[in-house]
Order: sequence, then C-alpha cells, then structure tokens
Amino acid sequence: MSARREDAVPVAQEAVDLYRDLTRRKPGEYASAFASSLINLGNQLAELGHHHHALVPMREAVELCRHLTSAGPELVSSLEFIGIKLGEMGRHDEALDALNEAMDLRRPLIETGRTEHAIDHWTGLVALIHQLHEMGRDGEAQPYQQMAARYHRRIAATQPDFIAFLDELLNEHGYSVTATGFRRNPGHGAASTPSRDLLVRLHEQNEEGMRLMRAGRLDDALVLFQQVIDVLNGESAAAAMAYPLYNLALVLTKLGRYGEALGPLDRAVHIHRALATSDARRLPQLASSLNNLGWLLLALSRFEDALVPLNEAVALYRRHVESPDGHARSLYNLGVGLGHLRRHREAVTAAEEAINLLRPLAASDPGAHRASLADALTWLGKQLRHLGRDREARAAEREARRL
Repeated sequence: MSARREDAVPVAQEAVDLYRDLTRRKPGEYASAFASSLINLGNQLAELGHHHHALVPMREAVELCRHLTSAGPELVSSLEFIGIKLGEMGRHDEALDALNEAMDLRRPLIETGRTEHAIDHWTGLVALIHQLHEMGRDGEAQPYQQMAARYHRRIAATQPDFIAFLDELLNEHGYSVTATGFRRNPGHGAASTPSRDLLVRLHEQNEEGMRLMRAGRLDDALVLFQQVIDVLNGESAAAAMAYPLYNLALVLTKLGRYGEALGPLDRAVHIHRALATSDARRLPQLASSLNNLGWLLLALSRFEDALVPLNEAVALYRRHVESPDGHARSLYNLGVGLGHLRRHREAVTAAEEAINLLRPLAASDPGAHRASLADALTWLGKQLRHLGRDREARAAEREARRL
C-alpha cells in the first residue's frame, strides 16, 4: 500500500471540505470544482482499497453533477467509477444501471466518430462490456463490442499514438481487438504465485498474529498482519492476501477502529469473491467475510449499505454453505439492519429464522450459542413491539431473560 496514496487522502478530503464551503456561498462559481474534488477523493480512497468509503463522495458527485448543466463529463466519469466499483463488489445490477446511464450520455459522442476524449470513451465502453460479460449477458454486450471495434479503427486511423495505451486498458480487462471485433484473452486473471518458502514464512507470521490477537496483544498482532500484507502487495499475490486482510480487519475492529477496518475487509471480500467463481470451496470464506462486512457497516450506522453484503451472505448460506451458525449470524445481522431502516416486518422474519437455527445450537452447546439466541430473541421482541404485537414481544423477551 503506497504511503504516497495514503498521504493524498487527507489532502483530497481538505479540498472537498474547502470546496463544499465555497459552494454553499457561491454555487454557480464553485459547484463544478466541488464535484471534481469529490471525484478525486473517491479515486484516492479506491486506490487504497476502501471501496465502500469511495462510493460515498462519488455518489455525492453524481447527485451534484445531475444539477449542473456544465458538468456532463464529471457526471459520466462519476457514474462509470461507481459502476466499476459496484461491479468489483459483486453488486452487478447496480453496477450495470450506473454504466448504462453513463453510456447513454457517451454514446452520441462515440458514434460521431470523433476522437476527442478517446481514452475516456474507451474506458467507459470497456467497463460496460466487461460488466455485461461478468453477468453472463454476452448477447447484450455484442452491439457495444461492435461499436468499440469501429471506434478502435477510427482512433487507429486518426490518432495512432493512442492505440498502444488503449490496447493496454483493454488487455487489463482480459480482452483484445481483432479484425473481427472483441475477444477474451485466454488465461487472463491467473493469479501470480510467490515462492513456496515465502508463502510458508508469511503463513507462520499470520498464525503468530492470530495467536497474539487471541492473547489480547492487539497492537502487536496489527503490526504482524500489516507486514504480511505489505510483502504480498509487493509480490502482487492477491489470492494469498485474503486471510491476512481479514485478520487485519478483525484486529482493527477489536481495537474499535471500525472505519479503518472497512478497507481491508472490503478487499478480502473482493478476493474471496474472485476466488469463489472458480473454486466452490471458497464459498464459506466468502459468506463469512460478507457477513462480517455487513456487521461492520451496521456498526458504522450505514444500514442501507449493510443490507447488500448481508443479503448476499444469507443467500450463500441458504444455497451453498452448510453452516447453521454462520447462517444464523447473517440472518440476525440482516434483521438488525432492517429494523434500523424501520422495515420491521422483514426484520421479524429474519430474526425468527435466526432463532429457529439458534435454538438447537444453544441446546447442544449453550456456552457457544446461548448469548446469540438471547440477543436474537431480544431484537425480535423490539421489532414485534414496533408492529403492535406486544403479547408476542413479551413472550420473546421472557425467553431471552431465562437464557
């Protein structure tokens, strides 16, 4: 993780704060610069892997740009950024909506054949095509691939100096342009693998960090996990970083540093999701990390955002991952998020399902599960009271007290 990028975030945040204040005073003069500063902050956060944090200023930029007649390029750029990040986070439907809206604005400019802003147009086209392929909607991608092939030929004829750069952007997504249009490059996305000796040493260091964490030496564990991640970043070994990132987020959470924990946990989820697409054995880790990400967003009072990973975790536990404990925890967390959003009927349904899973677990291992069952019953009682079902609420609360 680059120290220079970390230093850029407070500078970008300061620019946002200054332009926000200036825009309040003179919106016509500073609103466009304010939008650009929000976009820059989002980019800096995303470069550090803080995808959820990055979405906040980018969404604000989008809403600001919608009301600015002079902010067309900023609006398109913001929409595409959001679409790309949502796609990386597995929120594919939302990603496609944002990328389609951006393309509706870009398409007239691309179809003229003019090559001003060619890099921006190309980035938008590739992002939309890639998202459609990720969703298995190859047929819908075909017209955009044909448009991109035509545009590629136009750029080659008028601005050949751009071609190498544009082809590199395309190759990063696993595609290339041939005489017949787009094609996927074979073997794209294969993860680099560090030496076995290095992996063994880092695994031992990660295990030592976990031992220190269990012993309550949280600051020492934090240092070890960060050292492992720094080495693996240097090795470009994304697959091996999932567990140390997860552990780093866990120790930051135990230290009460919830905001700092979000970035590494978000990255861990992203890696687990990528690995699970080709290896079903990774699904339990994906489900667990999604549940923890949802819990962390709840702790940060980002209830709407929390529902996305929690719903995904619940779906994985229902369909693919046999873990009543994990399933119950994700349902309970989902119920908490729904309750805070005043969706009390849905919260009751989630809490009741969690309780049904927890009762046999608490009966067989009270020490491990009784407290969780009591929490779920207490939350159920609160949600029932919101619905005026006081008699049922009292029954749930009595059962919780008996535990």
